[in-house]
Amino acid sequence: MNIKLKSIKFGENKFRKLQKLEIIFSDRITVIGGLNGIGKSTILGLIANCSGIRSSQYKSYFNALFQANFQELFHLDENDDYKEKIEDKSYIDITYLFDNIEFTKRCSVSRHSDKNSEGDLITRLKVVPRTLDKQLGSQFEIGESAKVPLPTLYLGMSRMTPIKKKKKDRIRLTKVRNIEEVDKIYIQQLFKDVITFDVSSSEDPIIDHDFKGSKKRSKLPSLKHNTFSISLGQDSLSGIFTALASFKKLKREMDVYPGGLLIIDEIDAGLHHIAQIRLMHLLKKEARRLNLQIVFTTHSLTIFKHILTLPESQIEKGSVEDTVVYLHNTPAPKILVNPNYLRIKNNQLSQSKDPDIASSEVPMVKIYLEDDEGKFFLEKIFSFKNINDFKALYGAELNLISLKVGCSSLMNLFKADKYFSTVVIVPDNDILSEENNRKTISQHKQFCPLPSDKSFNENTPSTDRNP
Repeated sequence: MNIKLKSIKFGENKFRKLQKLEIIFSDRITVIGGLNGIGKSTILGLIANCSGIRSSQYKSYFNALFQANFQELFHLDENDDYKEKIEDKSYIDITYLFDNIEFTKRCSVSRHSDKNSEGDLITRLKVVPRTLDKQLGSQFEIGESAKVPLPTLYLGMSRMTPIKKKKKDRIRLTKVRNIEEVDKIYIQQLFKDVITFDVSSSEDPIIDHDFKGSKKRSKLPSLKHNTFSISLGQDSLSGIFTALASFKKLKREMDVYPGGLLIIDEIDAGLHHIAQIRLMHLLKKEARRLNLQIVFTTHSLTIFKHILTLPESQIEKGSVEDTVVYLHNTPAPKILVNPNYLRIKNNQLSQSKDPDIASSEVPMVKIYLEDDEGKFFLEKIFSFKNINDFKALYGAELNLISLKVGCSSLMNLFKADKYFSTVVIVPDNDILSEENNRKTISQHKQFCPLPSDKSFNENTPSTDRNP
C-alpha cells in the first residue's frame, strides 16, 4: 500500500502562532518559505512527529530508526505549549492518503509521567498523534496513539554543526562498515552530481563521519584532504545524501515499501546558488525513483524561482509535482495565495531597513487588447475575481491598453515587431476560429485570449465568439 502525506491543518486554538491554516503537500517536493520566526520549522517538526516505523529491523545509515519525535527536536514549554483544559488545547490534524483513502491523526501536546534510569518519577511533554477514525485505524492496524507507518527522516540544522566546535577526540573517521557497495557508489555519485570535490585514491570510496555523544553522523566520499576541513555546504550535503541512501536501502529491504518522507530544515544553508539548482534537479529525480515526498524550508530566492518555474510537461498534463507554500504576516501567519517569484521576493525584501533593498522597483506589465469592449470585459473579470491589488498578487502593476484594432491587425503587429513578444496580448476569442492563429497562440505564452463559452470548439465560427 502506498502512503502519502496529504495535509496539515491547524485549528481554532493557536499552536504557538499557527492558527486556522491548512497546507497541502505535493506528491514530490513541497517548499515552505517565509521570514524568520514565522513557524516553518514548527511545521516540519509536527509532520516528522506523526509518521515513522519503530522496527529496529530497519535502520538508516545514521544508525537510527526511520522516525522522529517533536519533543526531541524542539523544546516544549510547560507554560506556552501545554493547556490543561480540553477547550483550550491546540489541535493539529495531519492527513495521509493510504492509496486513495484519507486517514487523519489529530495531534496535541500532552503531559506524561515516566521513571528515569534512577527510578525517579519525571514529567515531560509530548506531541501525541491520535487516530480520529478508530475503525479505519483498526483496518490499517495503526494504534490509537501510534505513528502512521510511513518511513520518515528529519534533518535539522545539527547536520552541519561546525566541526571546529567539536573536540577532535570526539570525532571518528572510519571506513564504512555494514553498507553495501551499491550504496557507497550511490553516495559518491550524488556528490558528483551537485558539487566538485577531490576524491582520494583510497580503496574505500566512503567513510563514516561520526561524533561521540552526538546524533550528528553521515557518510562522506573519501577526500584527498582531511575531512575536518570540509565546508558547511559539503557537510550539509553529506546528511542529505546519507538520508537518500538510507531510503534506497530501505526500499530494497522491505517486502512492502510504502514510500518515504524526507524532511529538511534550511536546505540551502552553506550552498552556492549553482549547487542549489543542481540539488533541486537531483532531488526531483531521486524522489521519483525512491517514491519519496520531500518537504523542506528555505530562504533562497534561487530555489523559489526554480520550483515555481513549471516544466512544460507538467503544464500540459495539469499535474504539478512540486509546489511552494509561502507564509507571510509573521505575527499571525497566513499562506500567500497564488505565490509567484516576484511576490515572494517583494515580501522578503520589504522587511529590509536598507532603502536600496526595500525600495526595489515594481515592474509595469503592459496588456494590449483589441478595443475598449475587450478592455471592459477584462476589467470585469478582475472585478469578479476580487483582484484589485495587482502588485500584491502578481508582484507587478498592470497597464491595460486598448489598441482599437482587429484580431488580424493585432496578429500582424506581433509578427512584424519583436516588441510585442515583451507584452501580454489579450485578443477577443474569435482569434481562435482560425487554425493558423491557434497554432501561433499555442507557441507563444504572452497570448491570453478572452475566455470562451464551454460549448465552443475549433469549429465554432468567429461570429459566435463574442466576449
